[in-house]
Amino acid sequence: MEGGQTPFTERMPMEKAEWELNPASLPAGTRVGPWQVIDCGGQGAYGTVYRTVRAGSGPGQPVALKLAHYPEDGRFAREAALLSRIHHPNVPSLLNAGHWHHPSGAAYPYLVMDWVGGLSLYTWARTHLPSSRQVLRVLAQVARALEDTHAVGGVHRDVKGGNVRIRSADGRALLLDFGSGNHTGAEPLTWEALPPGTRPYRSPEAWAFARHHAQHPTARYVAQPSDDVFSLGVSAYRLVTGQYPPSAIPGDQGASVWEPAGAGPPPPLTLNPRVESQLNALILRMLSVNPLSRGGAGELAALLERAAESTGSGADEPLLISEAPQRPVLVSGETPARHHSARQSIRKKALLGKWLCWLASPALGLFLAIQGNPETPRATNETPMLAQAKALDAGLEDGGTAALAPTALADAPAMGTMPSPAQRGLGLDMPKTPFPGQQRPPCTASYEAEIRGGCWTQLAQMAPCKDSYEWKGRCYIPSTPAPREPTSDKP
Repeated sequence: MEGGQTPFTERMPMEKAEWELNPASLPAGTRVGPWQVIDCGGQGAYGTVYRTVRAGSGPGQPVALKLAHYPEDGRFAREAALLSRIHHPNVPSLLNAGHWHHPSGAAYPYLVMDWVGGLSLYTWARTHLPSSRQVLRVLAQVARALEDTHAVGGVHRDVKGGNVRIRSADGRALLLDFGSGNHTGAEPLTWEALPPGTRPYRSPEAWAFARHHAQHPTARYVAQPSDDVFSLGVSAYRLVTGQYPPSAIPGDQGASVWEPAGAGPPPPLTLNPRVESQLNALILRMLSVNPLSRGGAGELAALLERAAESTGSGADEPLLISEAPQRPVLVSGETPARHHSARQSIRKKALLGKWLCWLASPALGLFLAIQGNPETPRATNETPMLAQAKALDAGLEDGGTAALAPTALADAPAMGTMPSPAQRGLGLDMPKTPFPGQQRPPCTASYEAEIRGGCWTQLAQMAPCKDSYEWKGRCYIPSTPAPREPTSDKP
């Protein structure tokens, strides 16, 4: 065990230690099949990712083990089936799959994948201030990952910045978290109108389906490769402009641009003049109202790669400007000559994953993800099916996913989020009002305190609070409602 830590089972009486094990909060040293937990990498609504090594092998290369919060969760079998078909350098390899057997008899599925150390797409952009050329290369790599996914009959269904990680070791972009994905021949796991996904990234045709089939409770939208391409376009748009394109939800403000005769979103270049013209055009292509106009992922990847090689020197200027000095960053496929030592950064170390593992609550991943949702005007004349589709998306903004890939929650959402300790400094001031989605009084748990209209979980440490909120000399993090059962059970 690293750092000389004593295995968990030696620190507590065996029966009590084993019985109290929670799949959402396994302590260091716990065995999961042949793997031994080192620490927690992040947590979502349906799974926790642990950094692990093969037990008994001594210090070695860590791997990411994603463990389900619920016994026999079918999402994990489907994700394993999809990942087993994909063999691509921009997708983490599936190394192992199995079940962790709790002393109660429950079997929790797990997946073991390559550990990907690095930053999520948006955090990478804020930290390293990439140029248009670098962004073109990164988008091309993600498009290549989608090309391979689509070639084996799969769809990702949750492409977004939080599920793209730029690996620190070599600057390669990897597409993570196939937990919402689907593949040819897979059995349905949910029965909502729209499949799992994240609201701002859904295609206009998906939202139109939900509205047009409001009177057909058995109607199900089948995600296509063009949906993944659109989601990549939304990710690229936010990456270079700092904001989402207009909502595609029927009835929302600005949604008319997505109608069949609509003009589409404002060009990124109008929001950020530093966006190179070819990058601007390719982002707009990905966001075409007509799915056929977007093209396939492979075609898009080739266009992105060609643009990265052919565009002029203006594409080497940083897309964003910061006053903080930052060393140059290398993107996979780029030569050092294209670096600019003058690039600056606003590096922020996000600590959401640490908070998630502290509370060991599947609901907390949903709660923290809700904080990342920008306020969106409610749709007018909202149909029951459309409302159901929106409810399915609740809390699934960037940073919150149905099934988590390695460290997918380690980066705080960029907009409308509850600030992480690193963003605000050590010892956060207690907010004057509760966060949206936070538990409200009565605060019934013995470890909870009612503070300023919300329930707060008291930590063992005293002030100064390193990674939490401070109140009257004690340290707290927000409490959340009890977790809900997953909706993937077959009827």
